[in-house]
Amino acid sequence: MPGLVGVVDFHRKTHIGDLLPRMAGSVRYKDWYTSHLFIDETESVGLGRVGPVIYNPQPQPFFNKDKSLAVLMEGELYDTDPLRRELLQKGSRFEVYNDPELILRLYEAYGEAFIFHLKGAFALAIWNQKRQRLLIATDRFGLRPLYYAWVNGKLLFSTEIKAILEDRSLSKSLDYEAVVDFFSNRYILSDKTFFEHVKLFPNASVLSFEGPSGRLELKPYWSFSDIPARSCGIYGTAIKTNALRDLAAEAGHLFNQAIHRQAQGNYALGAYLSGGLDSRTIVGLVRKKGYPLRTATWGLPNCYDAKFAGRVADQVHSNHFLFKFDENWFKTFPQEAVEGVRITDGLLSVFHLPSPTMLEIFRKEAQVNLLGYFGDVILGASFLSAPKMAPFLTPLKREKARPLVYKWTNQIFQEKDLLRLFLEPHARRMKGLAFPSIHQEWSKFEQLPADKRLDYYAIVNRGRRWIAEGYKIVRTYMEDRSPFFDYDFFEFIYSLPSSIRLNHRLYIEILKQELPELLEIPWQKTGRPPKPIGPGAKLQMGLDKLVDKMNQLLNIPPGMSKDCKRFDVWTRKELRDFTEGILLNRRTLDRGYYDPGYVKELISRHLSRRVDLSEHLGIMITFELWHREFMDP
Repeated sequence: MPGLVGVVDFHRKTHIGDLLPRMAGSVRYKDWYTSHLFIDETESVGLGRVGPVIYNPQPQPFFNKDKSLAVLMEGELYDTDPLRRELLQKGSRFEVYNDPELILRLYEAYGEAFIFHLKGAFALAIWNQKRQRLLIATDRFGLRPLYYAWVNGKLLFSTEIKAILEDRSLSKSLDYEAVVDFFSNRYILSDKTFFEHVKLFPNASVLSFEGPSGRLELKPYWSFSDIPARSCGIYGTAIKTNALRDLAAEAGHLFNQAIHRQAQGNYALGAYLSGGLDSRTIVGLVRKKGYPLRTATWGLPNCYDAKFAGRVADQVHSNHFLFKFDENWFKTFPQEAVEGVRITDGLLSVFHLPSPTMLEIFRKEAQVNLLGYFGDVILGASFLSAPKMAPFLTPLKREKARPLVYKWTNQIFQEKDLLRLFLEPHARRMKGLAFPSIHQEWSKFEQLPADKRLDYYAIVNRGRRWIAEGYKIVRTYMEDRSPFFDYDFFEFIYSLPSSIRLNHRLYIEILKQELPELLEIPWQKTGRPPKPIGPGAKLQMGLDKLVDKMNQLLNIPPGMSKDCKRFDVWTRKELRDFTEGILLNRRTLDRGYYDPGYVKELISRHLSRRVDLSEHLGIMITFELWHREFMDP
């Protein structure tokens, strides 16, 4: 995703006049992008923004009157009118009424405590010329990713890793723990990237970098532990019907408020509409409030998403279209895979990338995409509702929790298989890393409330490091908003005991009160109209999976498919040439990472239909394409 670029070198050993334009150029994917660059007169600081520039379109950085303060930001703030009124009473003046100006006025009024006044999805930088001090900050949930490298007294940062790599003096040494994470979990944990010296900026954090000493400090300004617990008089999983109704009414009010906040602005609104609850809830409430909306679904014509989303669109009268995965798309997929690896810096499997072809069509209809991101976890407790994760509703002891977290996180290559895949000396450097990596990250959440910590761990890792990676591609075409991460709504939901959310019962009660007509349309998760998921529904879901596996084994074409994508099938037919063309290519096998015999064995086992290894193959392909893009001369 395009966004911010920056470099600070108080020693002035870097020619920022050359480096900053190269950094900006590396993320300028489209000719129609806007680019704003600033280099201070001493050439010790360079700041820039590149991209569609839909939010806050005025040039950045935004300066105060004497140009001693400069603000650069990506993303946006919410609920800003009360802040402006408060600052006006204090004597502040506003000229352009955009978010960077508001941040600057807050900084002038409150100093570095300004961050406590912000609500939104953002990454920002403030350069204080008089103090020779740079501040960088992210929102509570890290919805706008930012990467940084601090080497030899120099700080580089950007919304994409590739921009940082434009500094030729930066070592590209491989982080083997990150590689193990990626192959084991399909995503990297914590702040790691494939490069040892490049890190992901933590959520809810502020970094200060001060000259001429070059002192750097990174610290959090908010934690999930700051959410106060609400006493509801609820014990275990028991909850009275009237109590559930009251809580659903309050949650519904706050989510309506979130929708109102995030439907603001003179933007053409759009939403990806699936067959799940998250997107239908957002779309239903947006249309209920009378906002025009363009909706889109992509997938197989006979999949649950296409069928059920179409019915939702008809019910709410949204302008809807279906992007089909057909023969034409299969022809463009190899190029989309290469482009996706480049944009995401190789951090998302090629089999999970949004389609740039579809996004190019959708951007002509919508400027801002309303995301149902992680709603099923936040409101539906979907992870905690799984029977094997039920122990996390109790104060589970460390020695029992850690093996469960490891098994839940490590879902792709097990260590024994990973050590067969990689040749020496790489295998030796990877041995024994998977278990400690997961446990080290989990340890950061062990002191949080027992029934919340799995969700918090998932938000920071599975959400931010896997699901949200795809939004980088979306943001090369349009902006987005995530209503489920509205601060007020999120705090209310996580102030409640998690048992209230189990099996989607709070979620469905909200829909009963707000959008009862949408409860008549089947749910992608079960294939039936939504209701709290009991043992019978879970049994049926398991049987559906078993039938699907039997159909694959017997080579029976699927009827109505639950999944909108079928890479398990496509890699054996339409995308077989692509898969084998990458993994069995001499360029790949001669690189010295993969054991050629084991690669052929994995492909053979997958083609036999006895086992689905499409996720494994997708990760292997992604790592090879990443190497070609970022490591090869």
